[in-house]
Amino acid sequence: MQNQRFIRFLVASYPYLQGLTAVPLGLALMTAAIWANSLHRRAEPLELLLISVLVAGLLLVSWLISRQYSRTYGRTQLTRHDHRFELISSLLGGALALGAFWLDISSELPFSAVGLVFVLAILGTYVKVTWSVRGKHLLHYPVVAVTLLLVSVLPLLGLPLWWESLGFRSQLVSVVAAAGFLIVVLGLWSHILLIRMLPPIAET
Repeated sequence: MQNQRFIRFLVASYPYLQGLTAVPLGLALMTAAIWANSLHRRAEPLELLLISVLVAGLLLVSWLISRQYSRTYGRTQLTRHDHRFELISSLLGGALALGAFWLDISSELPFSAVGLVFVLAILGTYVKVTWSVRGKHLLHYPVVAVTLLLVSVLPLLGLPLWWESLGFRSQLVSVVAAAGFLIVVLGLWSHILLIRMLPPIAET
């Protein structure tokens, strides 16, 4: 029974344990945030092109890493239900992210709407895996989510303009940078869990 539960847990969580794919995504967020924070004038077209190429390059690295995971550890086959769930989740997440971004740039909120969307995405992944396999948990997901939640609501906790003490010019930019850093941490943590639980194909 324990082996069956462990196998179900691996199948359900395997896409989220491929943590090194998240590292370039986190670095892309941090790069974009730091670049935006450094601007004191309107960005030149060449600057926009360079930052776009850099971010696109990081996304390509993430895709290459996912291919390496498939070669090293194999891959799981998503069911039609899982494909539908992932599609709906992606569309809903994108819509929420756009709405949150608009809120953050158009209003002076005592919290970061974009940060809360990141928190929901991380917790949603945690709940999905936990619901699929009871008794097995990706405990580092809620740890990272709670950390980002605290960062997102620091003004409500009595720390208005906290980002200025760190050299950031806005709450939005600082929270995106923090989210990028925490995604890198989440990715490395997930990868460590994967290599502890699942040997490479050549070793099985």
